[in-house]
Amino acid sequence: MSEFLIVILDHSKPGLVIAPCNQDEFVWSGRKLIDTGIRTIVGFFDWLRTDENEVIGVRLTILDEELDYLVPELARPDYVEELPRSVGIEIFFSEGRNYNDRNSDDQDFMDNWIYRSDDGTYAISFNAQYSIDSLKSNPAIQLAEQ
Repeated sequence: MSEFLIVILDHSKPGLVIAPCNQDEFVWSGRKLIDTGIRTIVGFFDWLRTDENEVIGVRLTILDEELDYLVPELARPDYVEELPRSVGIEIFFSEGRNYNDRNSDDQDFMDNWIYRSDDGTYAISFNAQYSIDSLKSNPAIQLAEQ
């Protein structure tokens, strides 16, 4: 069974929620986040891993040019970095930002749902079935269950 990591791009640090599946909507810190309905393949993602293979973030490379407008919106928080030429973002789950490129080349795609709240907060879901154990065992990452 797949588990999903929903990354809420909150103000000061990301909210990280483990969910059994993608959902049409959910509530985080009193805000309702609703699926935006984007059903194209958003792009591919890579779990950002250290030399010790510890997951510290995720990179989303957006393939659909019609979604390029999202990159600056998603890259607002300080822990999100916009990739060169605005092709995507890197989201860091804690203070660590040093990752090993060779350990960070999953190129998974599909199952990315993008959510938005009325106040403009975004969230993105990622199929985490192959990285869930690494996420759960990292003491620097605080996960919530949905």
